[in-house]
Amino acid sequence: MVKRIFHIMMGRDGGTERFFLRLTQGFHEAGIEQEFAVRPAQIWLPELAPRGRVHQATYLRRDPISLLRLWGLHRQIARFAPDVVMAWRAPVARLIPDGPWVKVLRLGDFPFNIKYFPRLDAVIANTPDIITHIRGQGWQGAAHVISNFPPAPKTTSGAHVPQAPRAKGGRVVAIGRFVGIKGFDTLIRAMSHAPDAELWLIGDGPLEADLRALVADLGLVSRVHFLGWQGDILPFVQACDILAMPSRDEALGNVILEAWAAGLPVVATRSQGPLWYGVDGENMDLVDIDDAPAMGAAIARLGADPARRARLAEAGAATLAARFSKEAVIAQYVTLFQNLAEEKALR
Repeated sequence: MVKRIFHIMMGRDGGTERFFLRLTQGFHEAGIEQEFAVRPAQIWLPELAPRGRVHQATYLRRDPISLLRLWGLHRQIARFAPDVVMAWRAPVARLIPDGPWVKVLRLGDFPFNIKYFPRLDAVIANTPDIITHIRGQGWQGAAHVISNFPPAPKTTSGAHVPQAPRAKGGRVVAIGRFVGIKGFDTLIRAMSHAPDAELWLIGDGPLEADLRALVADLGLVSRVHFLGWQGDILPFVQACDILAMPSRDEALGNVILEAWAAGLPVVATRSQGPLWYGVDGENMDLVDIDDAPAMGAAIARLGADPARRARLAEAGAATLAARFSKEAVIAQYVTLFQNLAEEKALR
């Protein structure tokens, strides 16, 4: 039985980090001991701390101090004697030391290269497209698909949700890092084609100033609102009518699962994740990537049609229950880790 897992997570905030918190909580509830190596001073550290010892440092640089820290990390892993060492994101795979433990990499996006993969016992991806991608790059080792599950509703929240009345055409929410791949510029332009709707943008990132300038240039300041990064997005999602995901490249789309869990219908681009589990017109509305008029038209149509919103949300919830439940995902991880440990012991 797998009893100990050591996680190496060098991310900051975003969908991968939110799922990391959910999965580690699931392992904690299953009685699995855990330790963690993370970047210092992350906003989500208070949530992680009760689940096991946390080591805070940066290890990915090539300077002498980082190499010394990496040596210390390897000593901590050996002391903990885990059954599994799990890296989050491709570059982090190189930080896993050799040892008797199972070495796995969890991928939620498409890596640029696989140069650190040969040291791994297995790769775990949250969509089949990621497996296809790494196979195309030459990875011939073990590869498994285990997807994500959304967060459970919280009974209390410190979130301060604006109490403004909703727009006639509905309130749209979009969540993520303000980076080019997320396509928020397309969504902002789409709002010009949904004149009765308003948009809440939850997140932050390097393109925030550019996005704010675009909103001003298009005359959308009264209808597009920047709400910043939020540790608990559920109250904001529940205060909206539609979730939009305008990504140009999206391996899964955690925000879609979170929207379905909150009972919202979804408008998304035809990126990899939504095309895997979404059916246009059945459990979500799909539009072409970077097609602002089409996305705006889909938002306007949903905003004007409560029955359609309810139908898409109900079908989304059914897809969520059938394919992305917490119990199923935790069980798949535990079973896979056990199988990998048994295979490693026979080598």
